[in-house]
Amino acid sequence: MRRRPVAPVLVLPVGALAVALWGETTWRAAAIVAASIGLAVLATRLTSWEALFAGYYGLLIASTSDLTLPGPLSQLRFLLGLPLLIWTVASYPRSIPLRGRPAMGAALLIALPLTAAASTIWSPTPATTLMQSAALGISVVLPLLMVSRRWPVIGHHRDLGLVGLYLGGFVVAGTPLAILEVARGDRASGLFHNPNGLGQAAALSILLTLAWPTSRAPVVSQFARAGSLMLQVALLVMSGSRTSLLAALVGSVFLRLRLGSTSRSLRLGRALVMCVPLLFALRLVGVDLAGPIRSVIGRLEEASTDDFSGRNIAWEFALDSWRDRPVLGHGYRSAGAVYSEWSGRSSNGPPEIDAVHNGYLQLLVELGLVGLTIFALAMYFVLGNTTLTRRHVSVVCAQAVVVTGLVMQIGESSVVGAGTYVPLTLFICCAVSLRNRAGWV
Repeated sequence: MRRRPVAPVLVLPVGALAVALWGETTWRAAAIVAASIGLAVLATRLTSWEALFAGYYGLLIASTSDLTLPGPLSQLRFLLGLPLLIWTVASYPRSIPLRGRPAMGAALLIALPLTAAASTIWSPTPATTLMQSAALGISVVLPLLMVSRRWPVIGHHRDLGLVGLYLGGFVVAGTPLAILEVARGDRASGLFHNPNGLGQAAALSILLTLAWPTSRAPVVSQFARAGSLMLQVALLVMSGSRTSLLAALVGSVFLRLRLGSTSRSLRLGRALVMCVPLLFALRLVGVDLAGPIRSVIGRLEEASTDDFSGRNIAWEFALDSWRDRPVLGHGYRSAGAVYSEWSGRSSNGPPEIDAVHNGYLQLLVELGLVGLTIFALAMYFVLGNTTLTRRHVSVVCAQAVVVTGLVMQIGESSVVGAGTYVPLTLFICCAVSLRNRAGWV
């Protein structure tokens, strides 16, 4: 198996730093292009399946950034996963079925997009519901195909590492942009639409990066990984996202408790110590994390008294509209249309909204108690009663990513969304856990 090159990854921060010097109207899109070129160079060294997967995953990340995609591509980007599904079946025809509790977890995961597709019948926006249900289905079915076909052949470590590399690459590539935003006194958003988007990406990439410190790696690779981890932590703080910060902390505590006092834990600590010089380097270029840290602390202190950036209005809407259809909901991804009608009867908020900013409330609104129950049971089978040993570090890290995503749903709705990298990332990590439970480690 060929080793991944490290040098092409350097294209990301160097290219982003260069284009950050351009005018403000073009710098974000140009930085995204630089990141994409760097990742494309890396993809040329991957296998055909990995290159196709990397292109699809990279497109999902770019579509949630400030890179404006053409209208048709923006709507159909998630359906580009269909060739990847076909490629997986054709390249790995042998299938190893899941049995027992892992099979129950997989069945529940598949039931979620099926329920979403069924809601097209009563959805006020049937076309949107059908297309978004198909996108959710791809995000669920692709990882399960990887479990039963691809991973028994080569294992899951390589694919999970590729996900972490791409997500972490896009997060780190936005560092120069984040620095300029913080210097202006704003919350950092990097290559993403808003600070919360950066916070979500950083929280997930931190847990994925923690999965891969190893004493066998070259010293340069260890320093590169440690530096990337430190930058992701710094960007998470600079984003000022309270929900993502809480989710990353909970995920890290989960990871530490499950790993215990292993030698891998010691290497994690050593990797963090190696990040200390990077803090001084950031200070030299004018980044003082004390300000963002104080800002986050202030936002946390205000959490009990503020309106959570308007989220309380969305939560009020969710509860009111759920009571109208408590069992089956209004239809998958119909929250925007339902809110438009609700806002005409209320003077409490903005004229439209497409996300409730709470994944569990959004499930109640769109799929009712049925959808929320399916999702909760699926997560139980993914996370519950799993026997792990010290050699299952990557599985623990995958579960920590799932835990991070579940906590993140307190203030965001990304897991139950469709056509983005977040649900695909979390469902891949769910598949890693199910694979371990099937005894294929």
